[in-house]
Amino acid sequence: VTSGPGRENITVLFGGNAAGEKLPPLIVFRGKNVWDSWLSIKEGYPGMTYAASKNGWMDTQTFENYFQNNFLKNVCPERPVVLIYDGHNSHVGVSLVEMAMKQKVVILK
Repeated sequence: VTSGPGRENITVLFGGNAAGEKLPPLIVFRGKNVWDSWLSIKEGYPGMTYAASKNGWMDTQTFENYFQNNFLKNVCPERPVVLIYDGHNSHVGVSLVEMAMKQKVVILK
């Protein structure tokens, strides 16, 4: 990550609950792939995941993957669960809403 005109975009998604428990974060890099050489996985937060997108921002597919592979696996099994997000329409698609309904996750923006 650099500053000035040559800067690169990355997105970091954090999650937690009212009890203060934290979900493993997701870091989205700009690019087509995530390369191991970019990461210091051994030093990262336990369970932290990485993704790549065209511009380094969150997109629908990346958010759906995070929801299915990280969020659902790390929240309590008792339902319903509430997921509050920033409301940007690039994050939540129809398939995510359907998946959330099946899993008894209420999505609020």
